[in-house]
Amino acid sequence: ACLLQEPDLRNALVVCAEGPSRVTDPKDRLVRVFFGDASGATVLTKTPGPDGLLGYDLGNSPSPQVALAGQALLNRQDPAAQGAAGPYLTMDGPTVWQEATTRVPKSLAAALDASGVELADVSGFALHQANLRLIEHIAQSAGADMAKVAVTVDTLGNTGGASPLTALWRLAEHGLAKAGDGIALGAIGAG
Repeated sequence: ACLLQEPDLRNALVVCAEGPSRVTDPKDRLVRVFFGDASGATVLTKTPGPDGLLGYDLGNSPSPQVALAGQALLNRQDPAAQGAAGPYLTMDGPTVWQEATTRVPKSLAAALDASGVELADVSGFALHQANLRLIEHIAQSAGADMAKVAVTVDTLGNTGGASPLTALWRLAEHGLAKAGDGIALGAIGAG
């Protein structure tokens, strides 16, 4: 979206890809089973007038309860060099839940406020697809109608950073993301 602020650029290709099978412990049934590898892409086009990107909210809150995979795994070195923490992604589920259920609804509200769009005028919500309970909780906290919230976690698993775009695809598939529709995207992640 920031790229489209440049006067000479007309289109921006947004690509999100996630390959958690490379950074999760194959023996860890508490983390690995919830993730799926995926990618998604969309093209944003600069438009005159009131259409296009209307508002956004970005933020971060680093947490020691969510740790990315160690450098040994990412660089294909000896994982034993990682020490007690190990080379794999780790997370504390309750902390992740608290962060997601607090921050995503606030971020959606801030983006809608910045855009001047009312919640009722949003045609569809493409949210981070961690798990169905989390999606439902975020939607309820944000005041969104679940009929307008795309769900892909039931078929693709938690596809991390790619999930808002897989959810956008699902909205389009169900006729909830057509030209002129207001769509809200919301995500949270470990990286």
